[in-house]
Amino acid sequence: MKKLINLNLGLCLVPFFALSSVNAEEVQDVENIIVTESRIPTIVSESLSAISIITKEDIERYQASDLYDLMARLPGVSMLRNGARGSATSLSIRGNQGDHSLFLVDGVRIGSATLGSATLALINTNSIERIEVVRGPKSNLYGADAIGGVVNIITRDAADMDSLQVKTSVGSNGTKETTLSAGTTQGKSSYSAVFNAYETDGIDSTYDTSFLHGDDDGHENDSIALRYGYEINDDAKLSLSYNSNDSSTDYDSGCSKWEEVSGVWVQEQFECYIYNETKITSLSSSLDLDVTDRWSTNFQLGRSTDNAEELSPNVDLADFSLDGIFNTTKTEATWFNAIELEADTILSLGLDYQKDEIDSSNAYDITSRDNKAAFLQYKFKSEGADVSFGARRDDNEQFGAHTTTSFMAGQNVTDNMRLNFSYGEGFKAPTFNDLYYPGSGNPNFVPEQSKNIELGFNANWGDSVANVTLFNNRLENLIQYNFATWSTDQTAEVEITGVELSLETELSGWLVGLSGTVLNPKDKFTGNLLRRRAERSASLGGDYSGGNYGFGFTVYSQSHTFDNAANTVRFGGYTTLALRAHFDLSDNWKVKVNANNLTDKEYVTASGFLGNYRSMGRELLFTLAYTPSF
Repeated sequence: MKKLINLNLGLCLVPFFALSSVNAEEVQDVENIIVTESRIPTIVSESLSAISIITKEDIERYQASDLYDLMARLPGVSMLRNGARGSATSLSIRGNQGDHSLFLVDGVRIGSATLGSATLALINTNSIERIEVVRGPKSNLYGADAIGGVVNIITRDAADMDSLQVKTSVGSNGTKETTLSAGTTQGKSSYSAVFNAYETDGIDSTYDTSFLHGDDDGHENDSIALRYGYEINDDAKLSLSYNSNDSSTDYDSGCSKWEEVSGVWVQEQFECYIYNETKITSLSSSLDLDVTDRWSTNFQLGRSTDNAEELSPNVDLADFSLDGIFNTTKTEATWFNAIELEADTILSLGLDYQKDEIDSSNAYDITSRDNKAAFLQYKFKSEGADVSFGARRDDNEQFGAHTTTSFMAGQNVTDNMRLNFSYGEGFKAPTFNDLYYPGSGNPNFVPEQSKNIELGFNANWGDSVANVTLFNNRLENLIQYNFATWSTDQTAEVEITGVELSLETELSGWLVGLSGTVLNPKDKFTGNLLRRRAERSASLGGDYSGGNYGFGFTVYSQSHTFDNAANTVRFGGYTTLALRAHFDLSDNWKVKVNANNLTDKEYVTASGFLGNYRSMGRELLFTLAYTPSF
C-alpha cells in the first residue's frame, strides 16, 4: 500500500494512503489532483476551497507569453499592469491587494521583502507545467501573505516534456522570443532545463510625451529553469529546482529638483532615460520519505532573491533621489508530516522557519527578521461529507505571536453536486517599506488581519463542470497609500463581498469556458469603493481542434474602476478580444499565431506621477516550434 505519488507539485509527495479513496484512473490523471489547497493530494471535485488549475496544455492553447495574459481569465482574479510589458504587474484575488496573495514557485515563496509583492512580470510561461490557484485565506497552512489566496507555480520536469524542443516567436513592437527546452531520464535520475530569451521594443508606457517620456519603453528578460530528481528507492525521492529571471526594463519617470532662484523656489526639469535591472531567483530542495504505511514526511529547504536597481545612462540618479538598490532574500525551511490515523482520516503536522533579509542603498532601521511557526490540520470524510480543521501559530521576531484558524466542510448533495462551506483567517505582516522606508515608513504599523466566510456550489455532468462561490471577507488594519496625505497609513477597515462563477463544457467540438466575478469592495469608514477594483468582470473563451489544426478566442470585459480612495478619478470599463490559431505542419513542426486586443481598444487601469498608464494595443505574435525525432 505504501507508495510515493510524484505529482511534481513542488510541495510534498505523500503516500498512497492519502489518495486511498481515488481510483487508479484518477491517480494517473494528475490534472485531476490539487496539492496546494491542503498540502496533501486532493481530488479536484472533492476540494473544499474555490480553486482553479492551469495546465501546460492550457498555456499552449492560450499562447500566453506572460502571467498577465494567462491569469486574467480566471474567476475572482484581476490583473493590473503599469504600461508596457515588463512593467510593474500585480494580481488581485477577490478584490484583495496585490500583496495579499502568496506566490510560490515549486513550493518556495517568492517576492520582494521591501515591496511585499512578487515580480510577476518576469515569470516566463514556457517553463511552467501547471499553476494551482486557491482563492480564499490559507494563513492556517502557509502563514503571512495568504489573505486573498495562494498561487503555486510548478515548473516542468523531464516527465512533462519532449526530449528536445526549440521554439521561436516574432511579433508586434519588435518582439522576439526564443525558447529551448530539454529533458531526459537516466535510470533513477531525471534532468530538465528550459532556457528563454525575450525582448521587445515595447510601447510608451505613459501618455506624457514631454522631455524624453515620448519614447518606447523596451524590455528584455532571460530566464532559466532547471530541475533534477533522484529516486533513492521506492520510499524516498530527492528533488532540486532552480529558476532565474534576469531583466532590463525601460520606464517613464520625471527627473526634477527644486532650486532657489532669486529667493523663489522653482522646479527644474531634466531630460533623463531611466531603466530598471531586476533579477529574481528561487532554489528549492525537497526530500520525501514514506516512513511507514501510515506516515509520510517531507523536508524542504528554499531560498529566493529579488534584486532591483534603478539606472540611467545620461544622468546621475542620485541628484534626483531616484537611485536605489533593493536586494532582498527569503530563506525558509519546512518539515511536513501526513499521518493516517484511520481510514479516511488524516492528520497533518508541520514546522516552518522563514527569514527575510534586505540589502539596500537606502538606510532601513532594521534589515532582517525571522518567523517560526507550527501548524496542524485534521481532515476526515464520512458518507459523502468532508470536514477539515486547521490552525497555525506564528512567532514573528518583530510582531510576536499570531494564531490563525480555519474550518471547512463539504457535503455531496447528489453524485454530481456538492456544497462547500468554509471559514478562514488570514494575516500579513507589514513590509520593510511599510515600516522603515526613509521618509514614509511607520514602525508602529501592526499586521493586517482578515476573516473570510464563503459558501460554494460545485456540479459536474458529462463534459461540463460548474462552480459558484459566495464570499465575504473583512479586513482590519489595512495598509495603503493615501494620495491625500502623500503617505502610507493604516486606518482602513474593509469589507469585500462577492460572487464568482465558472463554467467549462464542450459544445459541438468546442471547448468553452466562462468565468465571472461580481464584487462589492468597500472601505467601511468612507463607503467608497477600493481603488483599482472593478465591480464586475467576465471572460468567455472557446477553442476548437480539428486534428492537425485548431483555433480559439477569448473575450474579456470589466467595469469601471476608481484610481483614488476618494472615488473622484474614474477609469471607464473596457472589452478586449483575442484570437489564436495553430497548425501542425508535420510531427516535428508547428506554427502558431496569436492576436491580442484585436480591436486595438485603448483603456486605462492605473496612473502614476506622470499621469495615466497606457494599455497594450493590438499585438500579433507568430511562433514556429520544432521537436526533433530521435
